[in-house]
Amino acid sequence: MKQKLSHNKIFLSSIGMGFVVLVVILVMCIYWIRHETERLAEFNAHSLILSTPHVKSLKKDSNISRQKFKEIVRKTRLEPGRSFFESIFFGDGEEIARYKEKDGQIYDYSGYIPDGLVKFSDASSETYGIEYYKKGEKHGEAKTYYKNDRLKEEAHYRRGKLIESAEFYHDGIVRMKRNYEKLLGSEYRGNKESGIGKVYARDGKLKFEWQMLGGDYENFKKSYNSNGVLVAAVYYDKDGRIIEEK
Repeated sequence: MKQKLSHNKIFLSSIGMGFVVLVVILVMCIYWIRHETERLAEFNAHSLILSTPHVKSLKKDSNISRQKFKEIVRKTRLEPGRSFFESIFFGDGEEIARYKEKDGQIYDYSGYIPDGLVKFSDASSETYGIEYYKKGEKHGEAKTYYKNDRLKEEAHYRRGKLIESAEFYHDGIVRMKRNYEKLLGSEYRGNKESGIGKVYARDGKLKFEWQMLGGDYENFKKSYNSNGVLVAAVYYDKDGRIIEEK
């Protein structure tokens, strides 16, 4: 009788231990599923085109050829809570390069971008388009479209520098024109207050214009009212200091 009770205790003890192990495994599975769900949700929130694995670092590989990929795609996103944009390049779904960009300056570049056509999408601005690269830099034509397929901007780059561009409102009316041709090799900054530029209202009237070239050029910024009449003008010397206001 005592021997039978002993066997029963061992049996019940084994069942109890098995139950504890099962509960532990179940808890671990729930935790893993929750973690993976949150991770995937965070990834998908920033993804527009492809679902690809994250690559922590890439070494520049100049042996990557254009012939290896049928399609090159760039995805750009604004990092949550941060002031920089991150662009990731994919060749047929495989990550091949990435960089960060802030105020027009590119840094933390890794990987290699093959020469030729690259399709892109920007999650933060809800735009997409095409651009061309040469030796890892934008070179040639670039076009950006709104999500309704209307042209937002057309531009031309030379060895990574913006040469000229035209931006459009949703209805196709020109919004702004910029040109940096005369700044190449000197005081090129590529921002909206250098080079030559004009900003237009929706009715096509000129709102603002500037010419900031330095050197012996006339450097100015001018504002116009809704009737296209000049209301303010500021003139600068070659170093960007104000010399006259009207």
